This record gives sequence, structure tokens and C-alpha cells, in this order.
Amino acid sequence: MTTFHTWSPLWPDARSVVTSLANQGDSEPLRDLIAHAHPDDACERAALNYSAYWVGEIPYRHRDDSFMPGTLADWHGSILLRHLVQRLDPGHPFVDLNIHNVWALLAARRGLALDNPAATRSLLDRSVPLLDSDRISARSRQELTSIVYSLRADGLTSTGTGR
Repeated sequence: MTTFHTWSPLWPDARSVVTSLANQGDSEPLRDLIAHAHPDDACERAALNYSAYWVGEIPYRHRDDSFMPGTLADWHGSILLRHLVQRLDPGHPFVDLNIHNVWALLAARRGLALDNPAATRSLLDRSVPLLDSDRISARSRQELTSIVYSLRADGLTSTGTGR
């Protein structure tokens, strides 16, 4: 596994390789990337900017990856939150990355959960089965538990449907 000390132009390539491996059933390289390739805010911003760009939250094209470690000022997060929450499923090949990105997104966009009550209820509904499963990493379990406690502390609740 490649370890990064900060964002590098090689970071997107490493991410692409490990997501391809996860899509083929090998989730360990992706889990290693989450653990070792997000050492600072630049890498966390790169992950969020990349994901926001990929789901269309950033509506304009970039000519290269240099925008990735930049500020998060040009997009809100609602589209990305909905996208990630819809993919919080124990069988999804990127479930650990999706959990990590939700965790990072909610940390970066403090009011986002309150602005998106339907997505937040769905997030809470999907969290219980994930926390009860053996399909997520220990780190993902810790991040998801942190999300759930934070949302509940803010008075947000689920629908109780489990999905």
C-alpha cells in the first residue's frame, strides 16, 4: 500500500486502483487506503472534492486533478450526502469508503445533516444494519458509531424502518 504524507498527484491513481480491486471483491486495499492515504486535511478535501465532482455536485469541468485538495467552497454537499447514504449497504463494494466519506462530509459541512432531514433519517436507518453486520472494518464501525451518536446528540432520529 502506498502511504501518503499529504495529497499528491499519485493519490487519485492509488484510489482508482483500490476501488477497482474492491469492485472485484478485494476490500483490503481500499481499507488500507482509507487508513493510510488520508493523513491530512488536503487528502480529506481531495476525497470529498473528487466524490462531489463524480456525482455531479460540482457542475463544471476541471481539466486535471489539481482542484482536488483545494477548498470545499464551491459545492453544498446535499447531492453527495444522498448519493453516499444510498450506498450504505453491507454488500456494496465501497461501503467502507462510503462510510468514511459520510463521516468526513458531515465533519466538513456541520449543518448538512440538519439541512437534509430525509437523507439523515435514511442514514440513521441504514446505520443499524451496518453496525450489526460483519462486513465493515473496525475503522468504519468507529466512524459510523461517531456519526450516529453525533446525529442523535443533535436531536435527529431515524424512521425506525431499518432502511
